[in-house]
Amino acid sequence: DATESEDIGSGEVLEETIESETVPEDARISETISDELAEGSQDEYPADEEELLDTEDAPESTTEELLPTEEEGETESESEPAGFYQELQESEEPENIYDEIILESSVEETDGLAATVDLITSGDCGENLTWQLTQDGVLNISGTGDMYDYGFWDNSSPWYDVCSSIVSVNISEGVTSIGDRAFYCCSSLTSFTIPEGVTSIGDGAFSYCDNLTGITIPEGVVSIGNYAFSDCTGLTSITISEGITSIGDGAFSDCTGLTSITIPAGVTSIGYEAFYRCSSLTDITIPESVTSIGVGAFSYCSNLASITIPAGVTSISIEVFYGCSSLTNITIPTSVTSIEGYAFYGCSRLTGITIPASVIRIGEHVFEGCDNLTGITIPISVNSIDKHAFSGCSSLTDITIPTSVIGIGEYAFNGCSSLTSITIPEGVTSIG
Repeated sequence: DATESEDIGSGEVLEETIESETVPEDARISETISDELAEGSQDEYPADEEELLDTEDAPESTTEELLPTEEEGETESESEPAGFYQELQESEEPENIYDEIILESSVEETDGLAATVDLITSGDCGENLTWQLTQDGVLNISGTGDMYDYGFWDNSSPWYDVCSSIVSVNISEGVTSIGDRAFYCCSSLTSFTIPEGVTSIGDGAFSYCDNLTGITIPEGVVSIGNYAFSDCTGLTSITISEGITSIGDGAFSDCTGLTSITIPAGVTSIGYEAFYRCSSLTDITIPESVTSIGVGAFSYCSNLASITIPAGVTSISIEVFYGCSSLTNITIPTSVTSIEGYAFYGCSRLTGITIPASVIRIGEHVFEGCDNLTGITIPISVNSIDKHAFSGCSSLTDITIPTSVIGIGEYAFNGCSSLTSITIPEGVTSIG
């Protein structure tokens, strides 16, 4: 459509729409571009637009022909020059810049040559420590001092959101600690080198790194934090160097692929559920330096066949060997004075056990469910047999209760279907 205008009265304008059966598309483009390029002199555009509109067979036209040339002079408008549109049309389609995104880059010196390393992200992880994560999944930590401790959610490690892309970690010498939950849930992590100089591994530092297959803890590390390697289901071996003094609660719990471990001399305590449900663990050596084994430390180690408790231990804790269904042999030292509740519960392959003369109490449910236990000698030092102590020991045929015992708890021999006789000494004053 185009319009004709004629003056009516005092400057009013009557607009009459003139319809054209054939309006060239280029004319519409011309009119639109003319409006966008702002006001200019009539000489800069075709002199007679009506002639162009009235032509049924308008010649082919391009935007380039309808725009002013440099010879016709520059427009007074501040809009883009006419050639802007022409150049845009003639230019090639730009590359897709999102085909590959590189957020940062740095330069490393390799054998004297500068090499560009593409980074995903980087930041600080200690007062004097920095970290960089490269596109090939390598997390580099450098600087001096302790690493920050981290928690969950808002206090998680700075690389937590991309931790699934981390395949290996390099920590430079100078770092002195691995912070709490530093590598929590880094499920793609397959290798890790702890440098000399690190003295502590924080709580949950590597928990749920289920593709980590092996790790060496160097000399200098004195403590392994609570749940430090818990749920590392792919971990098959671990080397702990001398210098460690304590293994924290749940430190290796649910490491279902771990087959053996040697605890070095110098360790004095093994924490609560430290090796809980290490179902592939067949062998473990506990040094003489250990004086304390925590509650449930080896519970549900269903393939553990034998174990020797060192002479410095004074108590066998609650549930310490609970559910160790393959345990056939155990040595209890003369330093032990009490065997706490559920200590050997469900050790179904245990056929015999010697309780030393130092023990004064057999706790509740201690041997319950040991259905292959055929005989046991209770020393004269014992004064109490607690409830359910031998419940369900269906193969037990003979037992002697010493004269020192004064109390027998309820259901102490419940379900001992093979027991044909039992002698209760004169000193017993209470039977449950």
